[in-house]
Amino acid sequence: MSLAMTNAGRAMPGPSTTPRLRHAGLNVASRPHPAFHRSMPARSRHVVRGMFIQWEGLIQSLRDQGIDSLPPREAEQAVKSGKAVLVDVRPAKFHEQAHIPGSKNVPLFEYLTLSNLNGVGSVLKFIAMKANGVQPTVFNPEFLQGIKAAAGEDTTLILYCEAGGTMEASTSFPYGKDSRSLKAIWKVTNDSVLPSQRVQHLAGGLYGWWRDGRDVEGEYTGAEAGRTPNAVASSAGVGAADSEKPLDTREADE
Repeated sequence: MSLAMTNAGRAMPGPSTTPRLRHAGLNVASRPHPAFHRSMPARSRHVVRGMFIQWEGLIQSLRDQGIDSLPPREAEQAVKSGKAVLVDVRPAKFHEQAHIPGSKNVPLFEYLTLSNLNGVGSVLKFIAMKANGVQPTVFNPEFLQGIKAAAGEDTTLILYCEAGGTMEASTSFPYGKDSRSLKAIWKVTNDSVLPSQRVQHLAGGLYGWWRDGRDVEGEYTGAEAGRTPNAVASSAGVGAADSEKPLDTREADE
């Protein structure tokens, strides 16, 4: 805390010179002034959590890159034209249950099991999550290679997950709403696997596609979207009416 001198010569507490930051999506203080970000090195501006930076920085990066979020109709047209391929970044078990016809499965995360525990940290995470009935996940080490294979030489990829999340700000979600597909897009562009012009986002995810009346291969009722907080309403006309309820996915992504 800084000190300010009054006319009487007494030191009085003044406003703090260090802006307080948002942490883990909770509004613990007002947002830092833009000049604060500009004064910091690019790699130090956002908290790194596992393989990803904090959501506020991640979503701003996607916006700065001009990532397109396509409604189901436009995504379907792009696929039919042969210019794009849909990629499901959900775990394989969900893709096997139901997916958009013709889409490829490249999971962003894999389930943490006894066979892929790596170090004390992952062991403790596994024990803690399992004790709370949550299925822990870790970054899939084959994700980026799978994306390269799906993209080929010049194909655009449209990534989707269960409910999509959103890059649009709202009263409830001033920084948009996170999702696996948006995290996946950030990872693909941040690691220079594909340029931002060749990776897009399916608004509403599989749930939005199904709700829009389009074909889904397998048995799908939208029940999984009902257990994820990422089914948010958007201007694309897709999303869940109960999106703003605090729901538990029972899975913990890195």
